[in-house]
Amino acid sequence: MSDTDTGTPEDLTNVSGELNEHNTPTNPINKPTTTDFFIISFILYHKDNELIWFCKLFILKKSMDYKRFLITEVEKKDILKQYGLINEQVTSGVTDTLTVDKKVTFKGGYYSPQYADFKTSLDPDLVKVQQFLANGKGKAFIVNVKIGSGESKIPNTDNENGGKRVDPGVLSEKRLETIRKYITDKLQSYVGKGLISLPKITNLKPVIGGPEWIGQPFCPKDKIPADDTQGYICAGANFVPAPNVANWTKGKTSTYKTILDQYIAAQYLKVSLQLKEIPTIIKECMDNMKIQVNYTDISKKHVCNSAVYEIKVNNVLLTRDDGAKYASLNNNGDRYDNNPGTCRHNQDPQCARFNTFTITPDLANSILSATKFEAGQSPSFTISAKCLNPTNNTDWTGGCHEGVGNIVVRNGKGGVFNYVSATQRNKDQTVTLKSIDACGKSK
Repeated sequence: MSDTDTGTPEDLTNVSGELNEHNTPTNPINKPTTTDFFIISFILYHKDNELIWFCKLFILKKSMDYKRFLITEVEKKDILKQYGLINEQVTSGVTDTLTVDKKVTFKGGYYSPQYADFKTSLDPDLVKVQQFLANGKGKAFIVNVKIGSGESKIPNTDNENGGKRVDPGVLSEKRLETIRKYITDKLQSYVGKGLISLPKITNLKPVIGGPEWIGQPFCPKDKIPADDTQGYICAGANFVPAPNVANWTKGKTSTYKTILDQYIAAQYLKVSLQLKEIPTIIKECMDNMKIQVNYTDISKKHVCNSAVYEIKVNNVLLTRDDGAKYASLNNNGDRYDNNPGTCRHNQDPQCARFNTFTITPDLANSILSATKFEAGQSPSFTISAKCLNPTNNTDWTGGCHEGVGNIVVRNGKGGVFNYVSATQRNKDQTVTLKSIDACGKSK
């Protein structure tokens, strides 16, 4: 695969006049007087075996210190960028702005929000997140949340349903859902106002741990009814495990205190929340980015109707600008052909086909939400294609034309990148066409 930046440089010939602190002209050039000095700064840059001179004119007043005047690195980069000699690219990933690790406690046997200690456990840190979002105008953030839970092997009862017996993990799942909804509700109003999408929340599978329940002195196995698999009988206040042996109710804070502590240690709900700031350039490049999937290399002699593909970026489906949820390189006149009747022979330039997908700001947010971000690393965006062949054309044994297609990426800042790509053959097969950074540069 190859990539080329075909961005067009802006015209620098209109740079004239005095410069302010940003090195931009403020006034037309006046006729110079004897009190004005001219300094011309040159940059010599080598590209494609050519030497390119850049000239920038500065007018300095006599009152200025002109003994040493150097063009700044910012100015150099700006000039080179305008001539396409420096490509805009994402060199770093997200910044970890705020990390929260909290333990949440629910009343025994309960899972609704009114039975949780949210006011003391989560609320103070959620307020910090809200403040970051409210004060971060012009910035973009994502919130990732992981919720883990642990249960002991004490028999579970749903006390919100009259003490109904429930299997291990049921209460944890209900509590995880309560926390998920609570965090989402707290941050929902910030979506589109700094937060690019609703928090991405991962509920980890509950861990059942701690000492066994059945088989302890207070719960001998031979006293458990066959239909009582969790040993509920042993939790009864009047249960007699054996002569002169304290039951659980009477001995849990004395005789069995060590075991009780182990059960308590196995019961937890932990929330890990990370607020990450996305570099501004990522949103600037991705908003209104256009991705084209085309057939333009006529030397490949592609003339067939077996070239319809589903296009995704980081597993998010793209919709073509005309509303189609696919790219079609068909060029032999079927209903999926974008320009039927124009391809007369296999080396006819009219056989070329084009498909444009625009990534709107909302779609960019969806893609960013589905993207893996790691601090200090530039995120990857994978353009993939799935062979559809919706008409079941048999030209390629029921699959798709192999090895055709090219990709053009125009980012939201105007940078353009061209890539040669090979489409797959097998029906329903998905392959990676290209991996890029947020501005379209090859990864």
